[in-house]
Amino acid sequence: MGTFGLFLAIALVSVAGMTIGSFFSLSFRERLLFAWPIGAGVVSLQMFFYSLASIRFSPAVIVLPWIVLVAVLVVRRIQAFFSKAAQGGAWSFSFSTKYAANRAIALSYLELALVFVIVFQAVFSLVNLVALPIQGYDTWVIWFLKARAFFIDGGVSVAFLSDPVYSNANPGAYEYPLLVPLLVSAGYVFMGYVDDRLVKIFFWVYYLNLLGAFYYFVRPFSTRLVALILCVMLATVPRVMEQAAFGGAGYADLPLAVYFLSAVGFGFRYFQGGKKGDFLLSALFLSIGAWTKSEGITFLATVLVIMSAYAVYTRRSEGIKAAVPAVVIAVVFVLPWQLYVLMLPKLSFTMVSELSVATVLSNMERLPFIFKVILPKLFTANKYHIAWALYVVLTAWGFRSFVRRGYAFLQAALWIQLSFYIFVYVITPFDLKPHIETSFDRLTIHLLPIAFLCMAVCWQDIFGGRAVGADNGRVEVYTPCN
Repeated sequence: MGTFGLFLAIALVSVAGMTIGSFFSLSFRERLLFAWPIGAGVVSLQMFFYSLASIRFSPAVIVLPWIVLVAVLVVRRIQAFFSKAAQGGAWSFSFSTKYAANRAIALSYLELALVFVIVFQAVFSLVNLVALPIQGYDTWVIWFLKARAFFIDGGVSVAFLSDPVYSNANPGAYEYPLLVPLLVSAGYVFMGYVDDRLVKIFFWVYYLNLLGAFYYFVRPFSTRLVALILCVMLATVPRVMEQAAFGGAGYADLPLAVYFLSAVGFGFRYFQGGKKGDFLLSALFLSIGAWTKSEGITFLATVLVIMSAYAVYTRRSEGIKAAVPAVVIAVVFVLPWQLYVLMLPKLSFTMVSELSVATVLSNMERLPFIFKVILPKLFTANKYHIAWALYVVLTAWGFRSFVRRGYAFLQAALWIQLSFYIFVYVITPFDLKPHIETSFDRLTIHLLPIAFLCMAVCWQDIFGGRAVGADNGRVEVYTPCN
């Protein structure tokens, strides 16, 4: 089906995401915004289950369950409509956007300029993605080569993943979770052939999601101008653009950043509003993040433990009712692949193969060297412009933000995950400096959007309604989802 098939795959993933989003009481606009990241998670997991059942990939078998599910939901909605009408209800449709009624529509010239920059970055990213071939080593070996194999084999197979020719080329690559290769493979399946350049459009959609989700989470408590300024800063970070438009396109780090941001964004809303729907949405994005990359597993464990403990402590039985289904969601996304990995050959040499108390204690002397290497990276303009420097300044200046409900949660999620990354450097058996040089800039992409979210909170707490660009001296707020 060629290019049409690729756009059909995008449509399928989006419809799947919107369908799943409807179970979480999201409004239509919210379902549309998060359709792609949710859909990518559930469709890739569906394809993995097909592989377990020995069902070969094809457009028909991937689409069919979603046609059935959408049809069932439509029939139920029609039945509910006529049932309400028969009971004397109003014959009208109402689509809740859950936005405040008195929202300013007109944009200032500065706001229009900022929107133009965002649009320009999006177009620039798309043109480069389609024009350039895949370049990154990990893009090829870990993600796209798997996608080709799954497309050719019609599914995930132990034979390919355990093949010495593949596994010896990059030890441990076959143990990485499969969202990205299965998503790319779905693109090949719908196109009918392999086209690495076109399928990179999937990662462009993730780039749009990153910016849209960031604005969505910041706007309720910030002015529009401040939200747009921070969004432009995030959109233009060189390391982000590296994965959104250049040689890093195709890595799983940009998708993982979207899942991390969405998870803590809904978690922040839960801390503020206590809505069960926000807790479950956070758990959903945490779980899909763990299905995207191994780093997502530690983030899932950290954030889910923090949120569950807070929920049970503050809301007792209601907290338990939120935490239990959240754990179930995590099990559905994480456990099948972890059990599958047990069938693969065991590795004797990995980043954590030498983990022991003795190793940790003896390698603590590495910490000064680790910080000496990573700190200059964070404050290098051609990598992150002023992002991390601004984060440090605003965090220090706005230290009173820690009393705001949920802000400490954002900072804890960021710093605990960063601590895990540093801990791996402490115990790694690989040559330390090359290990840091080839990985740290990608790892920070996972955390950068969270840092920007922290900056937005601090900015509002420091300047409040007096911030430049404040909308009539006030900040608009909307009600979180139920």
